[in-house]
Amino acid sequence: MGLRTKVYVFKVGSVPKDFMDFVSETLNSFYRSLSGLFPPELVEAYVYGSSREKILFLEAEARDLGVLAVGDFITVHEAWRGWPRIHVDYEKCRSLQLEHVKALILHEAAHSVLHGSPLYYMVNIDRKLIEDFGFEYAAKIVYLSSTVVKDLDVHKLLAEHGYRSYVEKYFEFLRNVQLRDMKCDDVLSFLELAKVLTPCIFLENECRNIEGNLHETCRTVVEEIIRILKELTTTYSHLDLNRKILIVAKRIKDIVKERKR
Repeated sequence: MGLRTKVYVFKVGSVPKDFMDFVSETLNSFYRSLSGLFPPELVEAYVYGSSREKILFLEAEARDLGVLAVGDFITVHEAWRGWPRIHVDYEKCRSLQLEHVKALILHEAAHSVLHGSPLYYMVNIDRKLIEDFGFEYAAKIVYLSSTVVKDLDVHKLLAEHGYRSYVEKYFEFLRNVQLRDMKCDDVLSFLELAKVLTPCIFLENECRNIEGNLHETCRTVVEEIIRILKELTTTYSHLDLNRKILIVAKRIKDIVKERKR
């Protein structure tokens, strides 16, 4: 019998017990289900009663540890202190279908299996990006590019280990919540679109005619972005994280540059 992951769930603020139990059971069940993989020995999960409490905690941690970019998502995974930590925003989860919440938590749990080391958060910022955009914007480009690369790995793991239906639920949530208002007008917004489209590499049928859900500024680049994502999982699958991030950043930058001519 393999090593069982120890999951510690902490409450920050006011969160109902039944939701705390739901988070705990979702995580424990997921780690027990993995076969042929090496799940982490320890995972911490923090459930916040409010979005403000989550942001204050993450920003304080980022300042303390010198983290340059922090994503404000409903659920977040990081390993800044040397072990995987998952953050769940109960305030935002309350308005979601429970299956969508489970899909979001499973997504972060898969990150903890694949990216549970600080090494996955110590990435290089290309000098050319800094010259073109300045350091702060370049750091945001690298951060979003890294989420694209790592999300592809996460969807692959889930799809191959019996959780494909939750990749579908994850994409369903993204399509319903994020795609409607998304506009593509700079490198960061194009990278955000690429992140949303990452499940499409494993859900081709569900992504057909996705252009109809998009703002007109995004429709014409969907095929090109999906082609880049497919290449990351095939042609460039052997490359390390930093080289994949650079490919994503450069290719998206080139798309934006071409559109502005």
